[in-house]
Amino acid sequence: MVLHKNFNKSDKLDANWVDKVFTVVSAFKNNAYLLANAQTVKLLKRRTNGTHLRKYFDLDNRKVSVVE
Repeated sequence: MVLHKNFNKSDKLDANWVDKVFTVVSAFKNNAYLLANAQTVKLLKRRTNGTHLRKYFDLDNRKVSVVE
């Protein structure tokens, strides 16, 4: 599970990461990832570059999800 970078920041104090959690469906050779929304399981329309992703650590369950 990963977080996606927020490119729609309107202020310096806005969050750097989108509040939605995504699941990696598939990974490609060029560091691109196909993501799906973790709650609705809908695929995103485009692949996402790996530099715009961050691992999500679930603090409630104390489980770490690893992206390979």
